[in-house]
Amino acid sequence: MRNKRLEASSSSLGSSPQEDARMRVSLRFGYVADQVHYAVSDLKPHEWVRNFHVMSICIGMNHAVQELFLTYTELIYPSHFRFRCNTTLCSCWALTSLLLASPVTSNLGSKATIVLGLVLHCVQYLAFMLCGLLPDAGHVAAVAFFGAVNGGVGAAFLWTAEGAFFAQTT
Repeated sequence: MRNKRLEASSSSLGSSPQEDARMRVSLRFGYVADQVHYAVSDLKPHEWVRNFHVMSICIGMNHAVQELFLTYTELIYPSHFRFRCNTTLCSCWALTSLLLASPVTSNLGSKATIVLGLVLHCVQYLAFMLCGLLPDAGHVAAVAFFGAVNGGVGAAFLWTAEGAFFAQTT
């Protein structure tokens, strides 16, 4: 069916032979790209668009929650380590983005790396909730820094894989 549309749409393409040739090449490339996407994922183009929109909404909500979480930690954590905890998170994010996120994304794939990043974000949220239950400040600091490291690594994985996923689906 796609070949018939290709032939019908290529019958009167442009005003010159050179333009006709360029248009035919772009139509054929679009056809090949559609077939590759279909063969790789078993998804039809409208399903790709739906998945892209759903993933965009979920990633946007995750970013909003993460920003609220970082602001909330500034209010809740004791003053002697709240700045150091967020600095640890950002440092782990930067180092992991530079050194580890790209190889992990290319080995696991974008979707699996997004899931891994979200799981590490959840570990950070669980560590934050656990900090509220611990009575000893030493244990609170250890759990908070453990959560910050997981949050930084998770952010690096998530944002790197998000870019790869969006590049693959557009």
